[in-house]
Amino acid sequence: MDMAFIIGNNIEKMREEQNISVEHMAEIVGVTRQTMTSYLKGRQVIDSGKLARIAGYFNKPFDYFLAEDHHGFPFMFRADNPKENFDSVLAEKIVRRVNNTCDLLDISGRKLVLVPESYKLRISGSRLNREEKELIEEIAVKKREDFGVADVIPDNYYQILQENGINVLAFPFDNNAVFAVSAYSAEYGSFIVINDDAGIPEERKVFSAIHELGHLIFHKEQYLQGFNYFSHTYGKKRNVNEEVANHFAMCFLVSRSLIKKYKSMFKNRDFVLREVLEVKSVSKVSAKCLIYALEYYGYITEKQKGIHIGYLNKNGYSTVEPRPMQAIKKSAYWLAVIKELFNREEISLSKISEFLEIPLSQARILTGEWYSENESEAIL
Repeated sequence: MDMAFIIGNNIEKMREEQNISVEHMAEIVGVTRQTMTSYLKGRQVIDSGKLARIAGYFNKPFDYFLAEDHHGFPFMFRADNPKENFDSVLAEKIVRRVNNTCDLLDISGRKLVLVPESYKLRISGSRLNREEKELIEEIAVKKREDFGVADVIPDNYYQILQENGINVLAFPFDNNAVFAVSAYSAEYGSFIVINDDAGIPEERKVFSAIHELGHLIFHKEQYLQGFNYFSHTYGKKRNVNEEVANHFAMCFLVSRSLIKKYKSMFKNRDFVLREVLEVKSVSKVSAKCLIYALEYYGYITEKQKGIHIGYLNKNGYSTVEPRPMQAIKKSAYWLAVIKELFNREEISLSKISEFLEIPLSQARILTGEWYSENESEAIL
């Protein structure tokens, strides 16, 4: 990360926390407001003498302002060929979002340090065998029970994750090679960050969120192995770890009990896309996820699975979904938290702008709407 940005970001955080104006900061440093703004935005590197004045003013060690990340989140991400698909710009964006959320959790007092129970798998080879898959299935079923959705298909899986202590963030990555990442911290618990690009099917986003939950459950030790911002594995181990997370997500989203309800539709194994679409619409999963589940649960053979996947690809459904589900709003929880803080006058307009990553003018409009709502409720 650019050092000017790191220093500027750290100064800005201290300025916000102590409610100091940019003008006053400029006076402390002995520069114009315009120059101070350049420091804060990371457009210009502040010299050591001026930074020493700021460190003395805030009673912080000099090195504090050089630290890249005060929350210390180790990350792991799920993407093939990570060196090719992941760049520093996206990494910085995700780290900033997570750190801003940590600040919000601190302000709101809603910090819940909940981390999913870990399971250590002993994988015998480079691919999962049947016994290992069945063990992962058992854990997926148990996790559905823990989350209170054993026998139901929730309308919003993101909300279920949030209600069970997993912080869910979503925003467009501007990089469709990466669908989601996850983070874990002993201080702030677990995070799943979803690529909410409009071009990615909602079914893919749901699967990616549960896939990352699988990593948090089975590969937690990897979150301690930092590689720049992110931790990941290579080669055969990476492949089998991805297979573990994929199988967990499939079993979590398409349980054996769910498929049994529709077994009459698949009993002759010669079903067509119509049956798949009917069940996928109810189960809120992708067509491919459902077909893989049908093969795993014994309703179709591996050869038939290949035929059906090939049929989908041939008909243009390799990256899009047939009969796609509606997009799910993922920011409702955090908007409610921010609105509550705004009503209690515990969050500044600039902090709202920073967290939502919207211009101050848009934040003013949003808070104006909240104020009007409060006025209307008071009248009633």
